[in-house]
Amino acid sequence: MNVKEDDLSLQYRNTHMIKLDIGEHCRLGSIDFHRFGVSPDCDLLLKEDDGSGTSHILAGDMFYLAAGCSASLRSNTSSRTRIVVIEFQCKDGQGNFAPIGNRQAAASFRIPQMKNWLHAFTSDLQPGSLAERWQLQARLYAIAAEFVKSSSAPDHAGAYEAELNTYIEKTKRMIHSSYDSALDMESLARGSGVGASQFYRAFRERSGLSPLKYVISTRLNASLRLLADPAVSVSEAAHSVGYSDEYYFSRLFKKQMGLAPIEYASKAQVAIANLSAIFTGDLQVLGITPRVNVPRDWHLDPSLKKSCIEAIRKAKPDRILSGPIPEELLTELSRIAPVSVYHWRTYSWKKRLLEFGRLLGIASVAERWLTEFARKTDNARKLVIAKYPNSPFLLIGVRRDEMWIYGSQRRKFTDLMYDELRFASPPAVDTIGFHGIASLSEAVDLGSGNAIFLIEYPATDADVAALEGEWRLLNDPSSHFFSIRMHGQFLYNAAMHEQLVDQTVALLQASANGK
Repeated sequence: MNVKEDDLSLQYRNTHMIKLDIGEHCRLGSIDFHRFGVSPDCDLLLKEDDGSGTSHILAGDMFYLAAGCSASLRSNTSSRTRIVVIEFQCKDGQGNFAPIGNRQAAASFRIPQMKNWLHAFTSDLQPGSLAERWQLQARLYAIAAEFVKSSSAPDHAGAYEAELNTYIEKTKRMIHSSYDSALDMESLARGSGVGASQFYRAFRERSGLSPLKYVISTRLNASLRLLADPAVSVSEAAHSVGYSDEYYFSRLFKKQMGLAPIEYASKAQVAIANLSAIFTGDLQVLGITPRVNVPRDWHLDPSLKKSCIEAIRKAKPDRILSGPIPEELLTELSRIAPVSVYHWRTYSWKKRLLEFGRLLGIASVAERWLTEFARKTDNARKLVIAKYPNSPFLLIGVRRDEMWIYGSQRRKFTDLMYDELRFASPPAVDTIGFHGIASLSEAVDLGSGNAIFLIEYPATDADVAALEGEWRLLNDPSSHFFSIRMHGQFLYNAAMHEQLVDQTVALLQASANGK
């Protein structure tokens, strides 16, 4: 028999406080009461025991767990967590237990007043006077009303998240395009449509940095390229990136980079001949533009080799950076300038970036960049774990006329996507390095309906739509897939990895409400 909504009544029963240390989990077992819960300070991952899914609960958001359901909770941040759980009954007009709303699965929703109501619910964890008990009852009904409203409009929360995600991405783009201007953080927060603290928290979750630190990082990164130019003074560099006070800029630069701007400039204003396209992205994040770059396999064509050596000689470089080259060519180049040879295939790009930093005397700049990159990957990893826990993904490389699978044995891509970002790898690729495929159906045969397409050519929107449409037809409707557009061949260096992480985060945020 259907329950009439106006026959339902609620009865507050109890409040529990759960405290978790970093890395701890807790379990909410099956009981006869419904539960509302909230962590005022930390994000949570709520995983239902019936396998129906994992929910990402933002700090301050409420979650609902129906009577008879059980779930595990863990913090999604690296700090201690407190969780307030409110137990209550819902009965119909005949006194029978009844559901609340039209959702029985765990669900999250927002109630702005909850932050101010927590004290009443947690004061000695028991209501006192009759007036206090009635007040708790009234607030319980208010919480339930917000939950029912969110249940009756299931797309509301998704639209809200999508709107906030869009605003944050626009804010990040605006910072990159206007970092040299005065930026009002309070004005940015007001424009988000949410409270300032919620905006700052959401921005940090999506970027790994607070808005202010994001601005500082963007400005200082831009200042590196300017300071590496002999024609630009420290004062001019400071003004160009938005700091009117060059002394404040210098103090900030030294604190972040580990050396003063004038020290960095003296070391970065070095004439470099770069003989490997792969190294360009490493030098780029250090702020250095080579005086000479040569094309790939330049030394294999005699006429091209001759013109390149002449260009290197005319540039009068202080240093020459090269991948493996024949011994006689190394001897010839050494007559022009000291040559540093890097066998880049044998070790990670991170180690090479540090070696470049030490070679040029700016090791602290390389270390700082890697620290920020680690923060970005940590942020991305949390999104991956929240969105796709234990969902195996194929990494499919795509060029205009060829496709292949990147397996776990191939460092390129897989060390980032599988090892750092923690996308799960399908068992079928554990022994694969680089496996060419003639069609997407061959990829489907490897046993995973989930795919990340790594597009290494300037694909059009129509190209991407056709690729994703074909994959959709070959797989179950519940499969997940998205495309990362590299616009050209992926190079194993710092700049490319940063681009890959940034695009992955943007795509994860765009699909955070999973259609």
